[in-house]
Amino acid sequence: MSRNFHVEARSGKARIGSIQCSDNCEQGFQGSKVLDTPCALVLTRKGSLPNVTNELFPLASSEALVQISLLDFAVFNANDALGGAEVISQYGKGVHGFCSLKGRSTILSVRAAGSQEFLFDVGARKDLIVGELRGQTQRVKVSVDDVLALQQAMSCEFFEHLSVAAPPDASKKQHENSVWRSLGFLDETISRRGSCNGQLLGVVQGGFEAEYRSLSAKETAERAATGAIGGFMISGFGFGETPDQWETAVAAAVVELPDELPRILTGDGSPERVLRAIELGIDVFDCSYPFDVAEFGIALDLESGQHLNLNDGEHELSRQPLIDKCTCYACIKHTRGYLHHLLRVQEMLAETLICIHNLFNYNSFLKAARESIRAGKFDDFRSNFIRKRRQDAVSQGSSYPQ
Repeated sequence: MSRNFHVEARSGKARIGSIQCSDNCEQGFQGSKVLDTPCALVLTRKGSLPNVTNELFPLASSEALVQISLLDFAVFNANDALGGAEVISQYGKGVHGFCSLKGRSTILSVRAAGSQEFLFDVGARKDLIVGELRGQTQRVKVSVDDVLALQQAMSCEFFEHLSVAAPPDASKKQHENSVWRSLGFLDETISRRGSCNGQLLGVVQGGFEAEYRSLSAKETAERAATGAIGGFMISGFGFGETPDQWETAVAAAVVELPDELPRILTGDGSPERVLRAIELGIDVFDCSYPFDVAEFGIALDLESGQHLNLNDGEHELSRQPLIDKCTCYACIKHTRGYLHHLLRVQEMLAETLICIHNLFNYNSFLKAARESIRAGKFDDFRSNFIRKRRQDAVSQGSSYPQ
């Protein structure tokens, strides 16, 4: 299995790249695929998109990496201690066959995009951490061997090692623990992976202090120089940090990372923050935002910087598509009036159709960002988008997640 990342064009620190995915694993599902960056990292729940079946996935997003949450598969049946690695290994077709993700490039991630789940450091036990299963109060212990076993069974194209985050109000000791415990997990993963397939992503932690983010990035980059790492996961976001804290941490990490490997950012995937991350040199982003706003009945129109609240009564008799000239499945097949009706009667099909549209629109937005980088006009693209979004916020009010 080989992975190559090539930077093809730049506009300031913003860059267009391509991730060449050439998979020869025994499941034989992937073949060769090139993903253009900047691109989205699409979240899943138990290997499926929220509200969207995998059969409908191609209608929504063709250019994206797919995130597989470790905690979704760490334990299948807690009462019987039935592990996900055992089940998927016995199935014999990896996560691509088990979750019908044929032709998709996947990342085994410790923390799912847009979720509040996280792993706890258990202090004296240096060989594992503890995670809360989504929607449950039960906790599950996760070790380096557990991650490697699950990755071996799943054959994800990329996988993330265990790490420890530091909260926004962390003490000096917590920051240091975040850096060195995470590096310890990285070193242990490198030494114990053996023939485990997939590209290992070095996780950059260190909380929200530039000093510790920089230290974590430098130390992780040194491991990458040996060829043991295929990319970087800048993690530990989404815990209520301020915009200034977020920017300090991301900027301090990126400047220390080598140019030749992809950089993946976890946490908030709102369009404004994604554009700022691209400006700082990030290549791949968590993509929970299209799903988050769909829960509010909101259809995105990122080309104009606007959004459409389909709960509004003005759409009741409308025969217009969600967004004029949009070529997604939802806009071609259905009207605003129909979606308004589905929302009023609380029909789950409403979120499915809005999610299809929002993912399609979000990926079109990233394609436009790539084109602006290629033309050397990314700064203009970002400035124009923020101006239009502010105008929309004034006219619509803050009725959707920012």
